[in-house]
Parts: sequence; structure tokens; C-alpha cells
Amino acid sequence: MTAPSRYARGKALFDALVELPDAATQWQALQAADADDALRNDVWALLQAHRETTRIGSPIAAVSHQWSTTPEPLQPGDRLGPWRLCSDLGEGGMGRVMRAERADGAYEQQVAVKLLRSRGDAGSLAHLTRERQILAGLRHPHIARLFDGGSTPGGQPYLVMELVDGEPIDRWCAQQAAPLTTRLALLDQVCDAVAHAHARLVVHCDIKPSNVLVDAEGQARLLDFGIARLTDGDTPDAHPALTPAYASPEQLAGAAPGTASDIYSLGRLLQVLTHGHEPPGLRGRALQAIIHKALAAEPGERYDSVGVMRADLQRLLHDRPVHAWPAGPGRRGYVLALAARRQWPAWLAAAGAVAMAAAFTAGLAQQRDRARSAEQAALQQREHARREAEAAQQISRFVIRLFEGADSENGALRAADTPVRLLLDRGHAQLQRELQDRPAQRARLLDVLGTVYENIGQLDAAARAYREAIALEAAAGPERRTQEAALLYKLAFTLNRQGHYQAAAAAAESCLALREQLADTTATDLADAHNAAGMTLGNLGRLAAARQHLERALALRRAQFGDTHTQVAQLHNNLALWALMAGEPVEAERQAREAVAIGRALPALPGLHHRRLTVLAQALMALDRLDEAGLLLQEAAAMARERYGADATYLHRVLRETGELQARRGQWAAAVVTYREALAAAEQGGDTGNPVHALTLSRMAVALAGMGDARAAEAAHRQALAALKDAGDPLGEAEAQAAYAAWLQRQGRAAEARPLRQAAAATRERLLPAGHPLRATSPSNAP
Repeated sequence: MTAPSRYARGKALFDALVELPDAATQWQALQAADADDALRNDVWALLQAHRETTRIGSPIAAVSHQWSTTPEPLQPGDRLGPWRLCSDLGEGGMGRVMRAERADGAYEQQVAVKLLRSRGDAGSLAHLTRERQILAGLRHPHIARLFDGGSTPGGQPYLVMELVDGEPIDRWCAQQAAPLTTRLALLDQVCDAVAHAHARLVVHCDIKPSNVLVDAEGQARLLDFGIARLTDGDTPDAHPALTPAYASPEQLAGAAPGTASDIYSLGRLLQVLTHGHEPPGLRGRALQAIIHKALAAEPGERYDSVGVMRADLQRLLHDRPVHAWPAGPGRRGYVLALAARRQWPAWLAAAGAVAMAAAFTAGLAQQRDRARSAEQAALQQREHARREAEAAQQISRFVIRLFEGADSENGALRAADTPVRLLLDRGHAQLQRELQDRPAQRARLLDVLGTVYENIGQLDAAARAYREAIALEAAAGPERRTQEAALLYKLAFTLNRQGHYQAAAAAAESCLALREQLADTTATDLADAHNAAGMTLGNLGRLAAARQHLERALALRRAQFGDTHTQVAQLHNNLALWALMAGEPVEAERQAREAVAIGRALPALPGLHHRRLTVLAQALMALDRLDEAGLLLQEAAAMARERYGADATYLHRVLRETGELQARRGQWAAAVVTYREALAAAEQGGDTGNPVHALTLSRMAVALAGMGDARAAEAAHRQALAALKDAGDPLGEAEAQAAYAAWLQRQGRAAEARPLRQAAAATRERLLPAGHPLRATSPSNAP
């Protein structure tokens, strides 16, 4: 085999080093490379030239004035390197665009070839080559790729770009009669693409509808970075082509554009896309505030970055206060009004409790009347009915007083502005003082409180309420065993969602034991108990027993409800989680898709659907199908925010998996931001101090390491391990140990890494079945 030429060796070495983050890292890697001093010097010179400020002030569009003659027009059928020109696509200020196809037989591909006007001298073409190299590095799903380029035999420069078959974004939205949410989702994709370019010091400079196409899949694609310039470039010698209707004031004045110029153009695009579709009320005013900030005349008064503008658009969609809303007396009312709107599910849950209590009371009254009219009820039955009716009435009075107490005359907030959590905490404290002589009523009220706490994602408070109710029911004697079993079931799942697996398993096994003893246990009760036992035992690594319980629960529920029921969907979802723990991602996807399909067929019961979507996304990530998983996680996060707001434990779980997806893609900075948002949601929702929270910390540590922040990474690793110690989650602790060991190994601290790695391996070998991938591997996404 012929040895590689000096040019080939130098090019390969340059390609390997050019993507490293900074000059110091490049120099270190170059010195360690297998090359002689002369080759090292040549490659270093190339790297320095690559880092030089590029004078894109003399961009592709402005090079034409240096070219003196017009080349002979190319025709369909002509060849440019490996490309054969096919047909004209259009012509504009930059030049002529033609459809082309790969003609060298290497593979089939269609592209768009942009023929720039006239021919350039050697200096201009060299400048174009440097710009082309930078622009080719923009790799993003919503940016049309630049594949190739060069000059024609007549000296005319050309670019070979990805061919996007689509419609301009404004025309597509009009043709599809797209709702506001779709228009904002497309703009969000454009913002993501522009942020990607800005992070690589490239400004687009000409964002407008004709440069944003929507393809057949409904995805936005940003075109034509041909007039882009580097953000740290020198003052241009000639001004780039621009579109006055979308250009920023500083561009129109002839100043060098920067990232703020693209933010202005995005504001104009947002204004065009939403014109005539402005939502009424607060959301419409918030939208106008975002547009106004993006279109500020002074660059310093616009958004600090495209990412900040995207965050405001997300807050708009989820009824969160936007940062663009002007400060002043009106902002507090705006924030409070949005809080009341977001919390309507929890108010509805509390109102539902009142309605159920009233219906229960009415039913008992009817039953009592029938007993009296027939004179067949015994004294004990009548007394029981009386006590139950009194308990139901007490529940109704309690909930009504809870809401009435939020509208006092001593300066408290009115009910519409009072956080539901504050009302529930007030009611819980009230129960500590009242009904000391009526344990049955107290237990029932605590059950109601726990359910509402859980419905708004406050799991820690729910678990406390359930525990208090269980203690009261257990002290009441054998006649309250059925109620005790029902509460144990609720407590088991609440603890399981918090990651308190040992305590959850104990509650589940107690529930199952009671259900098997009680004569009045129904098939539904028994299925619930088996389900709780399966989920909690699985999280402890007892996978064989867990599967038996879950399959038994599924059989019972199918026999009772059929194949399409929310209870059946829950079991498919739990079996998917079991399959993920067992290292069977194909089975996990099958079960999760069953759950999602049933959930989508039951639109009236959306409460748990974000969890099903999240589990399906986890299965797809395990199969390395990241794009599909990402779409599901976006949908799940939107549903969780809509239902619970930004401060609930359920949002924490969705965001944790989103961060994991970003880490799998190597998007370390984005993953850290997402993990921090997840931790904030967990803190606000009271979901801290448990293994689930600790594992989020551990995974954030991996992302921090990927960013190169060693100090923060080690602190997060240590914090996660401290939280997991003796927490009752051996597999979670093993994951955190393996992640920390991998980081220590990369830091050259092998002696510290060894015991952690050995402990993680021992736990996995003890709890996981033979052949499970985690028995022999460390986290696959560690940098």
C-alpha cells in the first residue's frame, strides 16, 4: 500500500485539530501527533490562518465589483467537478441558482448550485474559500448545508448547497391556515438555527421569509448564509446585500451587523408571521412586547441573545410571564393573572373533590331513604350510613372553608390569586388542630388532601398526608382495613415516583397482603396491588418478581376493562419501564407504544399522557433513535407545563430525560441548562432529597464535565453520591458511582476511580440479569 502523501497527512492532521475548542488545546494535540517538525509547523500555520478574523465585510455578494468580465453562461448538462447542472431554480441579487445532481457515480444526490456573478481575482477567490470553509461548518437540522464550492472554468465562483424542496415560511403558513402555535413553533426552529450559527461566530445578515423554507415534513430550513460575516470580523470594505424590510437600522445605516441585527430580523419575521393571528388578552399583549423588544432601534435594547428571545416565546406559549413585558405597576397584575390561569387544573381538582363528596353524600342519603322506607336496615347499618354522610359533609365543608379562607379582610390575597399549594398547606395545618375526636373524618380529609397534592405535582406533601391517614386507619381496627389498603397503594406509588424505593416496596407489599386477606377485595383492588408491587420491586432490581406482578395486574385489568382503557395503558407503560430496567429496549418500545396508542385514543383522560410519552422517548433513546425521542420529549414537556406549571415534579422527570437526550448528542451546554431547569422544577415541587433528584445531579455532572467545567462537575458528582448513600436505590447509586469513576479516570485519578467502579459493577452484577448492557459498561454519553 502506498504511504499517504505529505499533503494528505497534513490535511488529515488539520481536520483532526480544527474542531478543538481553543488554540492551547490544538497546540497540545499537535505536539502529541505523529509528525515531523516541518509538518507540525505547516499545520500550525494553517490553524492560525483558520482562526484569523475573516473580512466578510467583503462578502460573496460584494466580490463582484472586483471582476471585470462576464463568463459564458452555463447551461443544463454542463459539469462542475462531480456535479451535472440540470435546470434553473431562480435568479436573485446574489446570482443564478440551478438544480444539479451528482454525476461521478459515487452516490446519488441532488443539490442546489448558486453561481455567483462574474469572476474574481486570486485574492477574492481565496477569501471566498475561507468564508466557505467557515460556513460549511454550520451543521444543524434547520440550516441548509453548504456541501462544496469552487470556481467554474471561466473563473466564476459557485457554491453547492443542500436542495430544500419547500415553500417560503409566510406562504406556507398562509396556505396551511396555520394556527399561532404552529407559526411560533416554526419560528422557534429558525431561532434555534440562528443561535447555532451565532455560537460559531457567524451572523446570517439576511433573515427573511424567502430565506426560510418549510419542507414536506413541516420543518423550517434556513437558507443562504452566503452574505454572513463573522461576529468578530473587521469593518467591511463594502456593504453586503440586504433586504431593507428586514434589515436592522444599523445595517441600513451602513454599520457592521452583529448578532443583534439577526435578532431584529427575527422580530420582523415574527411580526409578519403573527399578523392577523394575534391572540386576545394578556397573551396578545405579551406577544407584542416580545416583538417590540426584538425590534428596538438601539441594538443594546434588544434581547441579549437569540436564546433569550426563544425562552420568552416559550414562556408566552405556556402562560409564563415574558421578560419583555415592561416593568412597572402593571407587571405585578400581569404575573398574578397568569398564575391564576396556569393553576386552573389544580382548582378543578379541588372542585372535583367537592363535587365527588357532594355526590357521595347524595348517594348515601338516597340509600338511607330507601332503608327507612323499606324498614329493613338494621341499627348498625343506619349508624354507619350516618357516619359516612357526616364524613362526606365534613369534607365538603372543609374544602369550601379552605377556599373561603383565601379571601379575608386582613390583607391576604384573593382566592383567584392564592397559590393552590398555600391553600392546601393551610388546610393541612387546620386538620392538625381540628377533628381530634373524629379519626375517620380526619383520615378521609387527609386522603383528599393527599390526592390534590399529588394532582399538582407536590409529591412530598402528598406522601405526608397519606402517611397520617394510614396511621389513623390502622389505629381504628379491622373494620378500616379496606381504607388502609387503598391508602397504602397511593403511598406506594407516591414514594416510588420520589425514588424512595425501599419504603415504596414496603408499602406495596403491605397493600398486597391486606388485599389478599380481605373478603371485599375486587379485581380492580387486586390489580392495583400487583401493579404497585411490580413497579417498586423492579426499582430495587428484583426484576423477575416485578415482571410476574405486572403481568398479573395486566391480565386482571384486561379481563375487567378490555384492551383499550386508561388502566390497561398504565400497565403497558409500567411494563415498558420494566423492560428498560431489564435492558430490553425493543420490548420497552413495544409496550410504550401500546400505552401511547391507548392514551391518544382517550383524549378525555390526558393527565398521565406526558408520562407515557416520556417512557416511549426513553425506549427510543435506548435504541439510539434520538430524533424521534426528541419530538416526543418536546410534546411531553409542553403537556407537563400546561397541566402542572413550571414548578412540579412531573416536569422535573421530563426535563431530566430531555437533558439526557442533549447529552447523548454532545450538546453539553444545552444539557446543563436543561438539567438546571429540571432541578429548579424539582425544588419548587418539593421533589428534592431523594434518589430521583440525586440522579439528575449526577447526570448534570456528566454534562458539566463535557463542557470542561471540572470543578463544578466534581461538586455535582459528590453531591449526587452523598444524596444516594443509603437512599434505597442501589441501581441509581451504581449509575452515579460509574459516572463519577469515569470522570475521575479521565482526570488521571485512577486510584480514586477504582473502588467506585468496582462497587458499581458489584451492584449491577448482583441485581441485573446476565447479558444486561449495564453489567459491563459505564455511561455511554460521558465525554
